[in-house]
Amino acid sequence: MRIHGQWRLVPFVAVLLWAFVPAAGSEASTLHVANNGVDGFACGAADSPCRSISRAIAVAAIDDTIIVGPGRYGDVNGDGDFDDPGDEAAELEVGSCLCLIKVNKRGLTIRSRDGAAVTVLDAGGLPVSVVHVEADDVTLGSRRGGFTLVGGHRGVSVGAGTRGVTVDGNLAVVDAGDPSTDLDAGLFDAGFVIDGTRHRVRYNAAIANPALGFVVLGDRHRLEGNLASVSRQQGFYLPFGSEGHTLVSGFAIANDQDGIFVDVGGHARTVSRNVLVGNRGAGIALDRIAEGPIVVRGNNIYGNGIPDGFNCGLWNNNPGVSIDATKNFWGFAGGPFEDPGDEVCNIGDSETVTDPFADAEFSRRQWDSLW
Repeated sequence: MRIHGQWRLVPFVAVLLWAFVPAAGSEASTLHVANNGVDGFACGAADSPCRSISRAIAVAAIDDTIIVGPGRYGDVNGDGDFDDPGDEAAELEVGSCLCLIKVNKRGLTIRSRDGAAVTVLDAGGLPVSVVHVEADDVTLGSRRGGFTLVGGHRGVSVGAGTRGVTVDGNLAVVDAGDPSTDLDAGLFDAGFVIDGTRHRVRYNAAIANPALGFVVLGDRHRLEGNLASVSRQQGFYLPFGSEGHTLVSGFAIANDQDGIFVDVGGHARTVSRNVLVGNRGAGIALDRIAEGPIVVRGNNIYGNGIPDGFNCGLWNNNPGVSIDATKNFWGFAGGPFEDPGDEVCNIGDSETVTDPFADAEFSRRQWDSLW
């Protein structure tokens, strides 16, 4: 119909545009990735999975879930490049994410179908993060649906500016070769490097990493049930600008330096219900931390610092700041300072309050009732 010499197109165009607008409250989709998948424009259905996680991320919409089958993901044919069918879309140029897999869509959940032990993400020895998260509200892994991260300088890195990310149930056994960690320059090789705000990092393991286990940047993260073992440097490292975190129910075992190290200007709000045992540095070291209260309570701390001859369960270099380290078990019923218990090493006029202390090792049940 023509009105005053013009076609009445407005209603038709409005209907056409409406057809391409997603309905409010539409349900998120689930996409699938498998070693027998094929990357394509619309891969991801259960009967036509993608081959690479990177392709599934590209196909996914905000808040979708990606389920990854068992096998190896990375450089499919091992030829040293990432431009063959099924390869992950690694970004290797300076100024990029320097990662094997980039997660850049808000709300994505990425987990393995059969668990970390059989689902391997392999960066092939490159100096990159195996997975880099740069979007809010992402979930990587689950208690029984995590990933094994190998072949990079960092297992998982979560970028500055992100919020509400969950990293759950993953195992990082990275191979940094000659680690390039430069703490003064803010460069870290580690199983996990966590920046941003209010993330949950739980039930992950960093084992036998040639540098650090966990690097905790940003502010107000909750780390729960994580394991750092046999790191060549610290198990958990909180550097300058790291603020207000909670570290609970974790394990720092047999690391070559400190189990937990809060460096100059860093800060942890609570360190509780952890096992800090057999580290060659201190169980926990606090070096001129940022102002503010810190509570170290209900931990098992023993067998630390032996090679240096100091046997420091807790090393405190915070003049003028009193550290609340009550209700910890120091390896002996008589408390700290008595062999075979660990010592509390106060530097200068630093002060650590340890009494009352626990006279027996904490069990899980006792931890649950500690507070």
